[in-house]
Amino acid sequence: MSRENTFELVSFWFSVKLICYLILATVLISENYAVAQQVTCVDISGNLDSSSESSVPPADTTIPFDELGDAANFSTNFTIIDSLGSSHVLSVFFFRVGSSAWKAQLYQPLSEVSGGGADIAVLVGGADLIFNESGMRSEDVEEDIRVIPTWNNGSNPRLVILRLPSITQLEQASNILEINTDCTEDLTPVPGDFDFDRDGTDDLIIFRPELGRWFVRQSGSTGIVFQKQWGLSGDVPLIGDYDGDGAPELVVWRPSSANWYICRSSDFYDCSKGQVVQFGLPDDIPQAGDFDGDKRYDPAIWRPSDLSYYYFSSMTNLVVKTQWGLPGDITVTGAKSKP
Repeated sequence: MSRENTFELVSFWFSVKLICYLILATVLISENYAVAQQVTCVDISGNLDSSSESSVPPADTTIPFDELGDAANFSTNFTIIDSLGSSHVLSVFFFRVGSSAWKAQLYQPLSEVSGGGADIAVLVGGADLIFNESGMRSEDVEEDIRVIPTWNNGSNPRLVILRLPSITQLEQASNILEINTDCTEDLTPVPGDFDFDRDGTDDLIIFRPELGRWFVRQSGSTGIVFQKQWGLSGDVPLIGDYDGDGAPELVVWRPSSANWYICRSSDFYDCSKGQVVQFGLPDDIPQAGDFDGDKRYDPAIWRPSDLSYYYFSSMTNLVVKTQWGLPGDITVTGAKSKP
């Protein structure tokens, strides 16, 4: 075979290989089956009149709004925006159920759930409010109402966190001082768990190696299941909060290249915006953890050849090495020793 023919054949196979990689990359990042979980935090401050008469919250989960208004001691509304940019009104009704105890119940219109009447309210969540002798909220009782309202316009699920720590019970007219619909920055993230819908409970997660596909069954009231193509056969799946927003990322580590592929929750699991980080060697064992304490996971590996941990600090952008272990030891911070 002549040199020219050899060159043409090599060029041809290189072109075919490049096209295959491009097709594979397109398949890997173009599918977007994930139901991105967004969060809206609402903080309400105000007062509930301590001289109010006792009231009884309705037992029915659906009830006309006018009947709710007659039964409650006080109520207020606030508006949130869904993933499609549409606005929705949620209503919170307050019932005095004891001398220092109230119940707050959150409702949405039936018309936004199943197309029913806008004058019918659907209960979506609630919380107990206990006050001390000074009329301040008791710190021993959960302050937040966490719900995932269902809207019938096709928008993605949104976790709504209603915070009421600044509500008081004083002998003055019930009133609302302020409604802050953007208190997300005040929330304390808990990085690295398996809580995709951020409702405080870990979700069930499966990575199917032969397909490189993730399946997540969310623990929220809707029981939403989403699936996402992110990875290849032979990849090692990992979970952790690598961007510090309080929700886990979909992460795979590829032994052949020692590359980390990170599909971020802050991008609403749009993996076309995924991050690629090269860290480690093919025989390393990937580890999941926040090793520098900045509430963001760090790319990390354990190297059997020298019995050492290596991690790339997200806080300092430096590689840190720690020798730890003996031959035959098994690391416990990694999801799996070998794919």
